[in-house]
Amino acid sequence: MADPTEVALRVVDALSREGLPSAIGGALAFGRWVRPRATLDADINVFAGEDSFERILDVMHDLGAVFDRADCLERFRRGDVAFVRFEDVRVDLFVPSIPFYELAEQTVVHTDIGGRQVPFLSAEALAVFKLLFFRSKDMRDLEALVEELGDRLDVAWVRHHVAAMMGEDDERIRDWDRLVERFG
Repeated sequence: MADPTEVALRVVDALSREGLPSAIGGALAFGRWVRPRATLDADINVFAGEDSFERILDVMHDLGAVFDRADCLERFRRGDVAFVRFEDVRVDLFVPSIPFYELAEQTVVHTDIGGRQVPFLSAEALAVFKLLFFRSKDMRDLEALVEELGDRLDVAWVRHHVAAMMGEDDERIRDWDRLVERFG
């Protein structure tokens, strides 16, 4: 199986060449901010609207990815993740489904990897998405993110944006506050 990091690099490079802004997210972005965590897939956030969905899939096709075009388009339109397989790695393609994606795009951080600038979700945007997914593995990742980054992580920014979407009384906010108090 190919390396998910190499697959992600090829995907964001190809999207960029076609004028489609994107960033690496998920476990690979987590590895950028804290420490690498084993993963078998590559999460790519593509910051392009519905008028670009076909182009995104054209890029993936040109790379040699295997996927069901109709299923991917339907998933994009529903605001769901679309799945493609590229070099034996599952690539999860996320397109804007909530207004927060605009902020996530504005906070993308570029990191030098082998002489090229690679876009990653910011630690704060990654934290917001992990709180929205709210799975146990995401909470473990958030503990590590808060503990490792300390003052370099804008915990108030994360809290503000999650509360704006989910409400102050949401369990995500309560868990985030406890996590920041314990690990921050």
